[in-house]
Amino acid sequence: MKRMGTRPGTARSGAFSSSSRSSPVRPDTSGTQRQSTRQGTSSRRRPGPAASTRSTAASEGCFLVAVIEGRGIATEVGMAAMDLRTNECHLLQFSDSQTYTKTIHKLCVLNPAELLVSFTMVEPAKSKLVSVISENLPDVDVVPISRKYFNDNLGTDYIRQYELEDDSGTVVSAVAEKVYCLAATAALLKYLRSVVTVKSSVLIALIRYVQSQQNILFANRSVRFKYEVIEGSMMIDPNTARNLELVVNLNNPKSNHTLFGVLNHTGTPMGARLLRMNVLQPPCDLPTITTRLSAVQDLTETEELFFFAQGALKNFLDVDLLITSLVHAPKHLTVRHAEQAINNVISFKHTVGLIYSLRDAMDGVNNVLLLAIQKTLNDPRLDMINARMEEVINEDVTFQKSAMGLRNQRCYAVKAGFNGLLDVARQTYKETTNDVYDLVTAYAEKYDIPIKVNFNPVVGFYLTATREQLAMRELPLEFINVETKKKLMTFTTLKLLSYNDRIQESLTEVYLMSDKIIEELIADIRKHAAILYKISESIALLDILVSFAHMCTVSDCVRPEFTETLAIKAGRHPIKETVSTDLFVANDIYASEGANMQIITGPNMSGKSTYLRQIALLTIVAQLGAFVPAAYASVRLVDKLFSRIGMDDSLQANASTFMLEMRETAFILQNVTSRSLIIIDELGRGTSTNDGLGITFAVCEELAKSKAFTFMATHFQELASVMDGYPNVVNLHLHVEHNTEVANETLKCSYTVRDGISDEKQYGLKLARMAGFSERALTRAKDLSCHLRMKIAKSRADNKAAQDDAKNVAALQLTRALVQARRTSTLPEPQLRKYLASLQTEYMEKLAATRTATGSASSVPSASDRALTPSTSNGVSSV
Repeated sequence: MKRMGTRPGTARSGAFSSSSRSSPVRPDTSGTQRQSTRQGTSSRRRPGPAASTRSTAASEGCFLVAVIEGRGIATEVGMAAMDLRTNECHLLQFSDSQTYTKTIHKLCVLNPAELLVSFTMVEPAKSKLVSVISENLPDVDVVPISRKYFNDNLGTDYIRQYELEDDSGTVVSAVAEKVYCLAATAALLKYLRSVVTVKSSVLIALIRYVQSQQNILFANRSVRFKYEVIEGSMMIDPNTARNLELVVNLNNPKSNHTLFGVLNHTGTPMGARLLRMNVLQPPCDLPTITTRLSAVQDLTETEELFFFAQGALKNFLDVDLLITSLVHAPKHLTVRHAEQAINNVISFKHTVGLIYSLRDAMDGVNNVLLLAIQKTLNDPRLDMINARMEEVINEDVTFQKSAMGLRNQRCYAVKAGFNGLLDVARQTYKETTNDVYDLVTAYAEKYDIPIKVNFNPVVGFYLTATREQLAMRELPLEFINVETKKKLMTFTTLKLLSYNDRIQESLTEVYLMSDKIIEELIADIRKHAAILYKISESIALLDILVSFAHMCTVSDCVRPEFTETLAIKAGRHPIKETVSTDLFVANDIYASEGANMQIITGPNMSGKSTYLRQIALLTIVAQLGAFVPAAYASVRLVDKLFSRIGMDDSLQANASTFMLEMRETAFILQNVTSRSLIIIDELGRGTSTNDGLGITFAVCEELAKSKAFTFMATHFQELASVMDGYPNVVNLHLHVEHNTEVANETLKCSYTVRDGISDEKQYGLKLARMAGFSERALTRAKDLSCHLRMKIAKSRADNKAAQDDAKNVAALQLTRALVQARRTSTLPEPQLRKYLASLQTEYMEKLAATRTATGSASSVPSASDRALTPSTSNGVSSV
């Protein structure tokens, strides 16, 4: 006799997943405090707990962006960006340059899934804006839509229709004259409203995820519009963000070995998203930065608050996504939606409880920023929402991660007495669940098999037993749908299948009858959506502050000062130090108005590139409001960060190494400001030596004239020698040591930065020997190198004008040092006298070196030299 198959509509073969065994103890289904089975590992078709996903993608938003530009020579750009996860719409309008640097920077930060532009910007030919976007962001999908969608009047109407009640009128007032911004908003929301006709599978997947399979509409008063001013944050172009590995590792895109990965000790998805946004565009507003630093310092000094907040934040769900789920309105009433609505309310009740515990823990804080966060968490509207929930939701209902536990919580979420039929349906669910456990006990006694009952959210209850427990016996014919996975056997019976059907019918009745009560509750919650968004922002900000404080506990960091000088003592590369198993070598960094350009020389692999990246990364960390891995840090605010690093050819752009160098360098020269920070690694190596040296020298001259802080690494020793004549140029080098104990001399890198030009001679030849070059080739190369060096040295010795320039440079450097000491020095008088004496000695040594170079035998300074030398008393300079 063959075993019976599965009835239509019941579990099919393969439906049982390898789930964990449940407790043999019968769960209590009479209330909410019940023991529940553990969740299986199979995929589930029913809605899970709202906003419970914790993936690496949680740190990134799902943005749909619309862009339009004005006509004429002046480049005015309007932009609207909708975060489909959080229901926030960012509105921007700004004047941009002809290279659209601000637009590209903002799109790099947003990383949109799709970019909406007008058909007129694509056909019959691409506009300059679209071409620049395609070149700089090739992975972004540009979608042309009808020009009539970009209607500023319609944009105003949409904002009035969808803006939160608390924001009524304020956003419209802020963007009243921003016609391009309003036009982009109209196109964006019109596109979203007609998304059913859109053929983009990527975007439909995103919107369906938010809209629960096209069953949710954006409700009136449910979108948070935020008008942003693009100024006030550091501009970091996409190439620099990639070269510095701010959010993506160059070698392994899935690796956390990035600046974001190193700083990201956040416990919430909202905090991770805010941190990522800040890493790509750090604030430039000094009060914002200093209040963050003070808050981080307070958290490090208040251990009780720090550890409590750190633990509490880890229990938060994605509040932004939860709010989005609550503010959306259903198009049709379905069991799926009713089930998800109950999940959302349970998750929200869990979140409110965490907010209460967090704000109570913040009692007694003194920091301005922490007080502002606590004030937001203490908003009376949250108490009103909680009081309304207490009227409807059982007090014992808690958020559960297990499938069985969450199902029980949904069933008993609404208090008894609201609906008599609802109470009857719950009683049926309880009795049928008890019947399942009675049935399993009866099977175990009847067949003398230790059968256990498990639960899976897809198929419901099923039975398991191991081969050892069967003791070589065959399963009775009553058990059907038998599957064997290693030593575990899963099966069911017709009776158990019928109980599962009855339970599901009871649950359907419970969900549908609960839905009206739950929807009324959600409608009341939706009225206070504005404060919920503010609370979410406050939690995210507190999260990154706690994350920064955590960094101080695992690494030696110092609070940075903000002055007009960049001075870092014993600074460390934040990424290398974290991921490297070796002890990282710390180095000093210095730049000021009188020494705004640093030229760094040294052999290959000596650490020049790492040093350059370290300078940029430490500046970003400081402007984020985090403590800096260093012994001391004084930082100047930077408004733009540029880099020229790397030698990769771009096959897609049909550009050679040298062409990419020139494009990136031209971009820097066109956009540099007096408060920029620039790092350049070996410019000019993509072409001939003479051309490369000439171009590099011209670029250095241009950047030296600006007040931007520039750090350039180069192998052109001639460049370092010539630029040494400029008073605001400082030469540095990476020191290497010689290992003469072996037959062939080798180089050992110390990775320490020292003053002056590298005095290493023919280090390329030494590295070639270490790489295995033949002695014959090395000997010939050495002879040619020595001959060329002698010709260059003779030419320099005959140049008298260069010696005069050196004297003038020494005098100007002394003057700048004295002026700076007078303006900013806080040293006690004995130390100040000692410092001034060292300046005098250094100046006299430079004069002596100049006279030696010119062949002068006299050791007495000239009249002009004496005029520039500070008068002395007892060997100490007086000012």
